[in-house]
Amino acid sequence: MALIQTNFYSNSLARVVPVTVILPTDKRAWDDAADRHGRPYQTLYLLHGIFGDSMSWPTNSCIRRYAEDHDLAVVMPAGENGFYLDHAASYTFYGDFFGRELVEQTRKMFPLSHRREDTFIGGLSMGGLRCAAHRIEVPGDLLRHRRLLLRSGAGGQPPQGL
Repeated sequence: MALIQTNFYSNSLARVVPVTVILPTDKRAWDDAADRHGRPYQTLYLLHGIFGDSMSWPTNSCIRRYAEDHDLAVVMPAGENGFYLDHAASYTFYGDFFGRELVEQTRKMFPLSHRREDTFIGGLSMGGLRCAAHRIEVPGDLLRHRRLLLRSGAGGQPPQGL
């Protein structure tokens, strides 16, 4: 499994955005999914909560193991602490960033599926808020919402496997 940290300039946010990506590229020869035959990865765009960053999920959860077990790429951008909301005064447009730009940029950089049914979004706390807002703001966009991972951070147990 590769854990990749990269940065790219976002026109939607008018700044460089750190992004961490998990790619389960180095499976052992005896694993069922080891021979992918060049198939692109299904992708989960996973958003952190308040006070987090692009490394919050890999360092504080089992997402690396989950990605490897399910042959899933996971893209985790840094969202800072602005609740992923659009702010025209400061020229930060998170709706466009998540609904278009992040998906397009990461698909150019990594072997990710371009199919909507292979693309998911999830988040914790303020990241979950962005997922719900995104579903309302941009219906029928590049991201599939069949399974949204939303956590409020208000107690309870984490989702199984994470």
